[in-house]
Formats: sequence, C-alpha cells, structure tokens
Amino acid sequence: MKGAFDSFLELVVDTGVGAGLIIEGDLYKGGTGFSNEFGHTSINMNGPRCDCGNYGCAELYASIPNLLAVARKQDPTLDTWKHIVDLSSAGNASARAALEMEAEYLASIIVNAVNILDVEAVVLTGDIAYHADELNDKISRKVNERFIARGTKQIIIQASKMPEYPVTISSANLVLEHYVKAGGL
Repeated sequence: MKGAFDSFLELVVDTGVGAGLIIEGDLYKGGTGFSNEFGHTSINMNGPRCDCGNYGCAELYASIPNLLAVARKQDPTLDTWKHIVDLSSAGNASARAALEMEAEYLASIIVNAVNILDVEAVVLTGDIAYHADELNDKISRKVNERFIARGTKQIIIQASKMPEYPVTISSANLVLEHYVKAGGL
C-alpha cells in the first residue's frame, strides 16, 4: 500500500526529539540501530554539553520540557505545550514568542535533514502535534525559504493524523513489517 509520500521524516517531539525515516517506502534503520537521532544533531555548536556527548543538541532546545523551562522565564503561566498553543492562538505575546522559538528550533533540524536526505515531507508527531496548524505554517515558511533545493520543490510540513502514542504505534508497525516480510501474511 502506497502512502502519501515515498520518502519522509517523522519527527517525534515531546519529552525528547526522535525520528523515523522512510526512504522509498521503507523504514531506514541504519547499520547499528542509532540512525535517525535528529534530536542529537547540533543546532548550537557552542551550546551546553548533551548527555550523548555532543554540544548544543537540538533536543536540549526543542524538547517540550526544555522549551517550557525557557518560556516560563518569560511568563510563569506557560506550563504546558497545549497551554502555549492555546494562548498563542488567542494572541498572547509570550506564548507566540515560545511558539516562534520552537518553530525556529524545529526548522533548523528539518533544514539539515532535508538537505542531507532529500525527503518530500516532514510529519510532526508527539505532544508537538497538538493543534499544530500555526506551528506547521511557521516551520514550513522557514524550511521552504532555507533548504538547498527551494527553487525546485516545496517540503510539506504536517502534523500526524495519529499524534498520540507514536512510539507504541511505530513499534507495532515494526513487528507487523517483520511478520509480513517473513511471509506471515
């Protein structure tokens, strides 16, 4: 069964930043199982050291807990991602600034990924997919202004239609994929 895209990146943003990469319809797993660690790509080479050993990892900025810690310094009432999204939609300046900051972090990750992998789309899932239209628009604008092949195509940024339990769904899909490839169906 063919999906909407043959090659896309699924970016899971909640307590961390993870990813799944589909290339020509197949999940890319890498040689040792440590592929798709886009949360551990550096977006600030002078940033703090991450537990992974790198400096300025995207996860240190774009994960929901880290974003909330920064946002609460500006406005202590910004206590959840859902609250930020809802307040931003209502015009709250602090919430809009937090949403803009998250869009910038995620656009940095996505531009790097798109320039290297040449995927057609990025699907956001996890907590970040909550009412993601405003965030998607901001990310899409930034990505499509910056990536290397911007004159030849547009990168689609969209929220998952199944944003809850992305790890569980992905894990179940891996089991099913293995079963089908082994001739079980």
